Amino acid sequence: MPVCTAAAVLLFIGAGWYCLSLCLLAAGAAFHRGDPQVRTALLALGGLSLVSGGNGGSVALVTAASLSGLWVSDSPVSRTAFAACVMTALPEGSVENLVPLLPSAALAIPLRRTWQRGGLIMAGMASVMLLGGIPGASSPNEARAVENAGTAATSWYHSVPLDLSSPVLLLERGEDGAGILRIRCSAGGVRDAGTVAAVLSGGEEVLIDMGTDTLELAAPEFPVRIEIVRDWRPFNHPVVHFLGAEVLNADD
Repeated sequence: MPVCTAAAVLLFIGAGWYCLSLCLLAAGAAFHRGDPQVRTALLALGGLSLVSGGNGGSVALVTAASLSGLWVSDSPVSRTAFAACVMTALPEGSVENLVPLLPSAALAIPLRRTWQRGGLIMAGMASVMLLGGIPGASSPNEARAVENAGTAATSWYHSVPLDLSSPVLLLERGEDGAGILRIRCSAGGVRDAGTVAAVLSGGEEVLIDMGTDTLELAAPEFPVRIEIVRDWRPFNHPVVHFLGAEVLNADD
């Protein structure tokens, strides 16, 4: 099974840390002792990670599958493969704040009792949350909004939500032109009235505070960037809902 997985992954996505993590996950599943349905579920998570295209979401799925296998497997060989799989997430680099998991994964290998391994893994997850917040992508995902076709004016009317997993939206325009850019958005998820996000266009910056707002940029340079600037903190989950935008003539 690991050999077949390695051949398939090398063929379709090429060599790399993500490829190695999938091979280690397959090896851990192959040597798993216990309920065969667990093996099927772990392999299903590995297969699902391929759908995500090898980005931070893929690595997160493989890491979650490996931690689950490390928790429930009765085979030391299987647990070693699962722990090694978790450790490949650090040099792979697309998900941050995972360092506290590494000692937990290593120390769980020799433990024979399931509850001991589970407690150690849960302690590692708690350390991740306390020290670095919710693990996220080390390179923020950038959503892109393309202007509506078939209209006389340049506009973007589809709603796009932004959060810390996808904190950036780019407003793209086919060609530059004069006009005023009007953006409608709402921001929230924080426990104060401070700045949640910012709109960046060339050297201009407009701040987005808590609540619903309409912003205007007199001479926008495209692409215009909308980005969450508030970091994660306990009980604070900053979000911005882009509600639409249009470019108006100066006399509108």
